[in-house]
Amino acid sequence: MNFSARTISAALGVLVAAIPPAPRASAATATVNGMSWTYEIADGTATITRGPTNAIVVVPASLGGVAVTRIGSAAFFDHNSLTSVRLPPDVEEIGEKAFAYCEALASVEPPAALKRIGDSAFINCSSLESLEFPEGLASIGSSAFVRCGLRKIRLPGSLSSISPRAFDRCSALAELYLPAGLAEIGQGAFARCNGLSEITVDPDNTSFVSDGGVLFTRTRKRIVFYPPARSGAYAVPEGVEDISGAFLGSAVTAVSLPESLKEISPNAFEDCSKLETVAFPEGLARIGDSAFRTCSVLREAIIPAGVTAIDRWAFDHCWKLAEVSLPDGLEEIGRGAFAFTHLTSVEIPDSVKTLGYEVFSSCRHLTDVRLPSGLVELPGHAFSYCNALESLDLPGTLATIGDNAFSSCTNLATVELPPALTEIGTWGFAYCTRLAAVAIPGSVVRIGDGAFRSCKNLADVAFGTGLEAIGADGFRECASLRTLDLPEGLREIGGGAFYGCSNLVSLPLPAGLTSLGGAAFVNCTSLSTLTIPDPVETIGTYTFVGCTNLSRLVLGAGLREILPVAFENCSALETLTIPPLVRDIGMWSFEGCTSLGTLFLPARWQLRDGLAEHLVDEAHLPATCDIVFYGDISGSTTSSPVPVPYEWLERHVVSLYGMAACDYEELALQDAENGMPVWQCYLAGLDPLDGEARFRATVSFRDGDPVITPDPDLGDARTYTLLAKKSIQDPDWTPLASPPDSFSGWHCFRLSVSLPDGLP
Repeated sequence: MNFSARTISAALGVLVAAIPPAPRASAATATVNGMSWTYEIADGTATITRGPTNAIVVVPASLGGVAVTRIGSAAFFDHNSLTSVRLPPDVEEIGEKAFAYCEALASVEPPAALKRIGDSAFINCSSLESLEFPEGLASIGSSAFVRCGLRKIRLPGSLSSISPRAFDRCSALAELYLPAGLAEIGQGAFARCNGLSEITVDPDNTSFVSDGGVLFTRTRKRIVFYPPARSGAYAVPEGVEDISGAFLGSAVTAVSLPESLKEISPNAFEDCSKLETVAFPEGLARIGDSAFRTCSVLREAIIPAGVTAIDRWAFDHCWKLAEVSLPDGLEEIGRGAFAFTHLTSVEIPDSVKTLGYEVFSSCRHLTDVRLPSGLVELPGHAFSYCNALESLDLPGTLATIGDNAFSSCTNLATVELPPALTEIGTWGFAYCTRLAAVAIPGSVVRIGDGAFRSCKNLADVAFGTGLEAIGADGFRECASLRTLDLPEGLREIGGGAFYGCSNLVSLPLPAGLTSLGGAAFVNCTSLSTLTIPDPVETIGTYTFVGCTNLSRLVLGAGLREILPVAFENCSALETLTIPPLVRDIGMWSFEGCTSLGTLFLPARWQLRDGLAEHLVDEAHLPATCDIVFYGDISGSTTSSPVPVPYEWLERHVVSLYGMAACDYEELALQDAENGMPVWQCYLAGLDPLDGEARFRATVSFRDGDPVITPDPDLGDARTYTLLAKKSIQDPDWTPLASPPDSFSGWHCFRLSVSLPDGLP
């Protein structure tokens, strides 16, 4: 059967209309027994949304005439004064974070009706030492009792599931009984319960079994929980295939893993602060995320053949891990896998194609590294803070050195960059304070921001011919640099690129340079001469601040703007010529330029009233500095529809746009206050600052003659002539001062204007 869209829409409309809207909860407040309550009513029951801050609280059985059945999310969150709470008989659920961080809470009386305890419901209730779980309780949420003071837990037979980390870090817990009906225990449910040495399981439980105090699934293929208080060595029985989170935070000192185990699950031995040795099985294929993280006394890891992946943070913060053997066939080492370890040497097999971010970061004793021969990318922070690393052979295939890859390797003295390299990332070698020389291959197009920042001993830098950009702070505070030969193809120098290079004497800028970032040469106190190439349009903020020896500075002809504080404290600068296209000089630009005796400005700047005062007051030009104008005041624009004199634009338009970084051609085409283009204001003899001034002109034909109608009629103030073309492609316009024989051949028309003598 087919239905039209209209029929279907109509039918849906009927259905929607027939279904009543769901009842919406209404918020309300009430005071019961001197205590203030905020609650909501929905589906005929009340939920407490915010409870009082009293020390002893009795939750009312009803509010708004209906039974209270739920303690809502965060209802008593962080009520530090709360010590005791009694719940009414109909409460079925304690919501997420309901009593979280109530650190003084010592007594809770839950009702028989309670079915669910939500996520983080009692997290950090460190004074809560005992709790009677009622029969009927079905589930306990994630992190529900983390860091509670519970000493003994007897769970009810009705409980079917315990979520991950439910009782994590309950360090006082010494006794644990699991009921017959419990079918699911989440990962790390009892992790780091350091007082727990044994678990008792109801003999009728069909899901779990306790063997010597260690909790297994009934099939014995998974160890669910190894009691944290059990110390000494442990041999995981053959047949176990899963140890997910089982040993998390335990006191085990040595572990032998069975051949049946193919993967060490995430967090399996995390925080095992007494674990010294691990015997890995030959059939192992993977070591999961954080598997041995913060195993602070683990000394060696002999990874067997067959392992193809070591995942993120697998051995992170294993402070004493001094020896690791990586097998051929290993393909991937994840993020931070060996960060913050005691490794002194590491040989990464050629089979490894991927190294993770921070993989060996902060290995402060690492002196010897062999990287895979085919490695293409070295990730960010790969060896950052490896303070003992003095040299490193990079494979010839390496194309990318990631952000911070070697940052703060304070003993790295030599490094040879491979010929395939195309990118040096942000802060790639920052704070490598012993690095003395570096040769940038011709394949490198961009040096990243801060790539060699604070390499204080870097004195010799050879740039390859392919370099196009030096990022912001690229060589900031490289105080040993004296001369640099920049490649001709360089187009961009980022902000602060040579900031604080106090011994830099010579730095010829390539002719094709187009961008020079702000603060590029701050405190380059030895730099005496510099020529800015013509394509550079902006001198940024702080560009030459503190260049106290800079006596000769040539600004390129293409310069359009000088931003504030550009030349502050250039105390040796005696003369400076401002190029013709510059519109203005930013505030404080000449602060501290005590030797500046002559400032050369384009001739058109003469048209600005109060120019000298502006430069002295705003740009802080020394009062003793002479202003000399050079060149002629140009005649008119060339590309706007009607030639507009520069002088008229200077007097009437520049003030409209401030000292905008645009030329007169652009100004003539911009809209004035009255909404018309500036050139039309000039054509009509109007002031562009007058938003009320309007002018229109139309061209029509009457008896074969053109009729020009100005609106408003400007009388003799302007004389208009009709110009015409027979084709838009014709190069010239023909004046039609007298009617031709026929207008039928003319297709394009415009007006020209003649200005009376004396009109500016």
